[in-house]
Amino acid sequence: MQNLFLILAFLLAGIGYAQTENNSEPNLDGLCAKVYTAQEEDEGSPNIYTYQTKILSAARVSSSDTEDEVKKKVQKFWKKNEEKLICDNLGFNVPKGSIVKLAVARRFEDFIDDVTETWNVDLNKVDKSDNKTVLDYVHYEMEIRKGTPHEPVLQRYYKKLRAAGAKYKSEL
Repeated sequence: MQNLFLILAFLLAGIGYAQTENNSEPNLDGLCAKVYTAQEEDEGSPNIYTYQTKILSAARVSSSDTEDEVKKKVQKFWKKNEEKLICDNLGFNVPKGSIVKLAVARRFEDFIDDVTETWNVDLNKVDKSDNKTVLDYVHYEMEIRKGTPHEPVLQRYYKKLRAAGAKYKSEL
């Protein structure tokens, strides 16, 4: 019985890993799962995480691109695909929420660093499901986690997001 429960739990968790929108970009398949699990890349890869490989591939980044070219390509890709960069996972409190919100919920700081510092993508998309930007979401999470060990982590995310140009919905 316990094994059956574990199998069922695994299957249900896997359902939420898929992107929630139809992706014409095959490189986005499973991207939410890569962020949710913080899956590391194989040894020998130029990237640390599999999400980096997927995003860079989808953005058509080549190994000869400069840092600035990589940033511009990822920014262009992100803007073009932001409606597809949403996740729906049983372990995520925002149905059809932004992949950046998923990273915040999972406390995946390396992803936060990539989107804010490495690639500096547009962080001001308002999700239809909760009507919030990622900054609104982090602020809400800070409020409900006040006085817990999560509070300083969320405050750090807030500062990084703000420094990268993230805004509240009311500021847009």
